[in-house]
Amino acid sequence: MKSPLKFKERSRENIKTQVRYLKDFYGNDISNYNSVFIGQHDAINASADLLEFAARYAFDAFDLNNANLDGPSLFIFGSVDSIIKAEYAVFERMEKLPFKTYINVGLESSDQETLDKLGKGTTEDAVKMAFAKIMDINRRYEQIEITSNFVFGADLPDGHIKSFLEVIESNFDHPFHKGTIYFSPLINAKNIGWKRNIKREFFKLKTRIPVPSFLYLIQRL
Repeated sequence: MKSPLKFKERSRENIKTQVRYLKDFYGNDISNYNSVFIGQHDAINASADLLEFAARYAFDAFDLNNANLDGPSLFIFGSVDSIIKAEYAVFERMEKLPFKTYINVGLESSDQETLDKLGKGTTEDAVKMAFAKIMDINRRYEQIEITSNFVFGADLPDGHIKSFLEVIESNFDHPFHKGTIYFSPLINAKNIGWKRNIKREFFKLKTRIPVPSFLYLIQRL
């Protein structure tokens, strides 16, 4: 869930304090972990300097180079606006971090009627721009993968899936192994039939998507 607080960068000293606290909390068990999650719901909004500092400081403090698990990973959330705003220099710096970096962005829909119904406060043009940039970044950088979330449900406007497929067709001419898309089911308790058939409907859609795609199971189906 998103925080109701306005975005604010933390100080480097505050970040160091939390990292030291976590290192003390996990003790010797820290060697059984190899991943770091930075920020709350939109860390891409932070400066490139602060992101790089937090990532490298945590990597060194947790001694992830000697973790019992291979392949250290960095997890970050972004937003439509922060992805559009971020300069490519930010991702150039991420590419050089000692992590495989995964960034998740909640796009939700590329249909304006659906976005308005969800109360997203963004435009379909911005979502389409963000999606195109996400896929460009996925193609450019080996150590970065940006994934995205879209909603999925029977009670959404007809334009939702239609617009999504148009975005897919305009950004791909062949399958690609990165840029996973997650679909968040919106279940209407009164629509029992949809809940029963949601997996079947998803697999019908999945066959038309050229990147890995999954249902995001935030509730039992």
